[in-house]
Amino acid sequence: MHLKDKLHGSSQETLADNDAPDSQNGQDQHTTAEQHQQQNQQDQQERHSGSHEEHQSRSDETSPIKVASATLLGDVKSDLPVGRDLGFVGKIQDTLIFTYGDTISQEGDFFMTSDSSSIGTDDPLYVLNTQRTFDGDHPTDMIAPQAYWDENSSEDAFGGTNVLPTGHGGGMMFFLKNHRPGGVSTIIGAGVAHVNLDGPNQNVSTERLAEYWWDTRAGEPNYGDVGAYTDGNYIYGYGHGCTDRMHVFLNRAPLLGWTDLANWEYWDGSTNSWTKDRFYNPSDQQALQWNAQDGATWAVAQGQMVWNAYYQKILWVYTTAFADSANGAYAIMARTADKPEGPWSEETKLYRVQNREEGQFVYCAVANPYYDESGKSVVVTVNVGSMTVQAHRVVFE
Repeated sequence: MHLKDKLHGSSQETLADNDAPDSQNGQDQHTTAEQHQQQNQQDQQERHSGSHEEHQSRSDETSPIKVASATLLGDVKSDLPVGRDLGFVGKIQDTLIFTYGDTISQEGDFFMTSDSSSIGTDDPLYVLNTQRTFDGDHPTDMIAPQAYWDENSSEDAFGGTNVLPTGHGGGMMFFLKNHRPGGVSTIIGAGVAHVNLDGPNQNVSTERLAEYWWDTRAGEPNYGDVGAYTDGNYIYGYGHGCTDRMHVFLNRAPLLGWTDLANWEYWDGSTNSWTKDRFYNPSDQQALQWNAQDGATWAVAQGQMVWNAYYQKILWVYTTAFADSANGAYAIMARTADKPEGPWSEETKLYRVQNREEGQFVYCAVANPYYDESGKSVVVTVNVGSMTVQAHRVVFE
């Protein structure tokens, strides 16, 4: 099915608090990834110039987001019979790369990996598995255990978020190392890895720079486990705190220096400034702050931050920790900001997941801007249950 057929599905889900009109066609932009990145970088350099005090003084907590409609497209499928969760998306070499979590076979012999990758197509509901086992029957780990770090697939698992372009056709991603012998999980630490597309078949390969960099057991935040963003100048990692996973902390490194741990800086929400000092058991005040009214980023689950050309702002789409409860209304939320560190606008509800089954979790909302780079609409995926990734198309007024 053609992209436009998928993007204009017939199943309409409206907002919780108002009736949304029918979806409107967004104007497709066919700029290349390089052109889009260059334009974004120029726009954001101009927008991000000026002092932090000037930025704070023009803080506007009112959200510009107005949703015209949210249309259910369906469940995301692949060319292999597997179920999986997460589904972060990034783009390098004009190619969409999806990052998934637990991946389990749904036909034939049982097979499972803790993470996997896929390549996007013109259809937002269909992805291709190029990173496969030798027999070609199963996806393989996007980030694999390494014997020289005394790792093995029965005890060590890895999870990553969205791939970010780093130039010259390459990319990077954040990951967490999870040591789970006997099924008991212990997050060891967070790190970064190179991401490459190899050969004509677009096989995804990764290379970790170290076993991990930020030590969860020593009290450092899990940078990058919520999501990642680049403004063309820096790479940013949003991560939960090591013990209080309800707050989000932020770090960054220059795009041209992210491979050196010494180049990373850490956002201190208590002083609204960047510091080279690493955080160990940071306070709630040192967490990323939404704005003066809403305070710290609390109860935020995994999501994705993308540049939105329509609003000319960073768009952060996410679920809260209460999204899969009646009080949370199974809602997909969004905020905007001019800078990755904020201040962020008030929260806006994009839509509610209404076709979930009793007991299914709703988590990891991902904004996919690549099907309409005008920004007038965005494809949003979310996990409904642990093995289903569901897509909506959200159209803005």
